[in-house]
Amino acid sequence: MIYYFLYIFFESFILNAFPLFGAPFTLLSIPILVKLGINNLNILIISTILGIGAATGKLIMYIIGLLLSKPLKNNKNMNFIKSIYRNKYFIIIIFLLAILPFLPLDDLLFLSFGIEKIRIVLYYIIELFGKIIKSFIELFIEINILKEISTIVNVSLINLSIYSSIIFIILSIIFFKFDWEKYINKWISKEKSG
Repeated sequence: MIYYFLYIFFESFILNAFPLFGAPFTLLSIPILVKLGINNLNILIISTILGIGAATGKLIMYIIGLLLSKPLKNNKNMNFIKSIYRNKYFIIIIFLLAILPFLPLDDLLFLSFGIEKIRIVLYYIIELFGKIIKSFIELFIEINILKEISTIVNVSLINLSIYSSIIFIILSIIFFKFDWEKYINKWISKEKSG
């Protein structure tokens, strides 16, 4: 059983440590959850381990930011994040980004924290709670959806979790290439004029 937990931690850590892949690490833990037995206690245990691994993986993003601070200093997305960093609701923003499904925007935050050499203990704790909550909600939803799909298409739960992970990795890469500042500024100017 300890090997399952170590796998879950390292899988979550690795998938959250590399920039902007946003792979659905919860999906990859479903085969182990199936082996252990799907119940609320096991979902809670696995969600906690996943959350710890995911939040700890973000520390790698922070280190990457420290190491690449000069070349990334003038990146459009990094400058945009810097501009919202001083907002009084920034802690709430971090929490919401930590639990936001499919979109690895918290990667950008931790990268920018490293670039700006910001102390991150508080942000790590917020990320930790956010990732545990996100993992619990996602596991619960994914298990129920994948059970239904598995029955309909007659594909095992394990295979469905792997196929879904590949699709979401591709979507995450596309998401990172998107110029968010341009469209947010366009939306803000439309709101002001409308």
